Amino acid sequence: YRRLILLCGSRVPEAYQNFKKLLIAIQLIQNSSPLAVFVPLNSSSMSKKIQLILIDLGFQPTYESIDELGISEIWKKKSLLILIGFNQFSSWAYWGEVGVANAGTATEQLVGLGVPCVSLPGEGPQFNFDFAKRQSRLLGGAVCIAKSPKTLAKHVEFLLKSANVRLSIGLRGSKRMGPAGGSYSIARMISDHLSRGS
Repeated sequence: YRRLILLCGSRVPEAYQNFKKLLIAIQLIQNSSPLAVFVPLNSSSMSKKIQLILIDLGFQPTYESIDELGISEIWKKKSLLILIGFNQFSSWAYWGEVGVANAGTATEQLVGLGVPCVSLPGEGPQFNFDFAKRQSRLLGGAVCIAKSPKTLAKHVEFLLKSANVRLSIGLRGSKRMGPAGGSYSIARMISDHLSRGS
């Protein structure tokens, strides 16, 4: 299986709209190998609505889970697997070859790990075209903006076929985000500053 990470955001109902839009686009991807799409959701409360979307798009539940990998649900349609897990982003992010992402911070974290992403902006309010454009610019183009589901599929196809391009874009993104530990360094600087002022 080739591996995608789908990030639909956390704000509902926008996250559900993003999930459906991205999944429709993923189904248009032409690839010689089957696809496994990892969907790390931030809350199990999203499960019911996500299940309804999957059923509506013709996916079938397999009634399996793989606890040691954090996979709570597995859905299938032809050669396409959808793997649902809750609070699994940090575990799964390293497995992705390409991200399909309509999210803010999570997309930036994924890019920081060297995973190139493609977004398909919606109406917002959180993730819209203007936000996506700013995000892509700040990340040095490590997130490519697609204007239609078909365009997203073509971008992902290209990235899956082009290991060198994936690596080049991934390095650009990880350079823009910087090395791990930035949050800790900022917190330490603030703490030092406050302690000197008291």
